[in-house]
Amino acid sequence: MTLSPASPADTSGALPGILIRSAPQDPAEYYLDFAERAIPFLKGWDHRNLVDELEHDVDNLEAALKWCVSHEPARGLRVATDLWDFWSSRGFARKGRDAIGSLLPAASKEPVQYGRAAMVEYSGGYLSRHIGDFDRAAYLIEQSRGAFLNCDDFAGAAGALRQLGILEWHRNPKDLARAQAFLDDAL
Repeated sequence: MTLSPASPADTSGALPGILIRSAPQDPAEYYLDFAERAIPFLKGWDHRNLVDELEHDVDNLEAALKWCVSHEPARGLRVATDLWDFWSSRGFARKGRDAIGSLLPAASKEPVQYGRAAMVEYSGGYLSRHIGDFDRAAYLIEQSRGAFLNCDDFAGAAGALRQLGILEWHRNPKDLARAQAFLDDAL
């Protein structure tokens, strides 16, 4: 997969100043910068245009993240992880999970804060659950719970327990006791 030449972004939408006004020479840099600028606004009240733009350029974003494996793995991992909700809500869970999986070995050579490591594992687990890879999801989410607890992020640990409960419900819908135990612990 190759990157399409970057073109100036349309800044006439509801979020002016968020998108890049002129394209740099390097398409990978363009799409990474675009994603990094978009991430804080993806949860906003009017994020539809931004998410649509990300979806329109998802193949270029995927190629930019593949470029990051050998050039900027930590940055690529940060972007891929922070887009976890986009990946899952727009039907790209496999692309997101694969991006995180390919960047993780390269980025693991650099020091990572516990909070970032926890979010990487959580995101990978969440996306793995969405595509039905339950064993991988359980492993990553359990790892994230421990990492969240190591940095005293109790809300993150509770979120991981919630995901483990949902995962158990998907794995064995006829025996909800284990799922309920995870959900109770999350409270």
